[in-house]
Amino acid sequence: MSVVKTAIVAKAVSDYSKEKPMKSNPTNIKESIAAKPLQWLIVAGAGFYFINKFVSKAVEDQSQKKAETEAGLNPWSPTSFFSAFWKKYPNAKFSAYNAASSYKLAKEIYDAMNVTFDEDEDVVVAVFNTIPSQYRVAQVVQQFQNYFKKDVLKVLKDGIKTVDIKGGIPDADYDRIIQMVKRKPLY
Repeated sequence: MSVVKTAIVAKAVSDYSKEKPMKSNPTNIKESIAAKPLQWLIVAGAGFYFINKFVSKAVEDQSQKKAETEAGLNPWSPTSFFSAFWKKYPNAKFSAYNAASSYKLAKEIYDAMNVTFDEDEDVVVAVFNTIPSQYRVAQVVQQFQNYFKKDVLKVLKDGIKTVDIKGGIPDADYDRIIQMVKRKPLY
């Protein structure tokens, strides 16, 4: 072998010996986190986000069901409201409030919420302001559910449109409606 060929082979061998040894795969979580902390941070953040969304939704649903079952006379849940009302007040007498007038008010709420860009919360507040009692509110809520197949509280909170930038009426108006209905007489 010539000197030049020997030098080239020696150079190749020495370059090969200087290469870093291959890393072994992590054998436990600690080593994996230490090796790739950014990836683990992203995974943990995404996991926390989805768990938080799931838990908060479950807690919200549970608290709403609890309020409906404890109160019984909750006008936002018309079926339980009417059954509890007639058990508690079997001889209650008041003027008839027909389904057509309840539907008209429910349609006003729906139309105010189903607009192109911005819900008309003033109309919604005015409609609930004109309803004289919790019994009548339950009738309007029932008509809303029957005709539009949606929960009126969910519509007020989240809106109706498929592309909804702000989502429902402002929280202040939502709370105002809830408090207004609570202060109304039962019938």
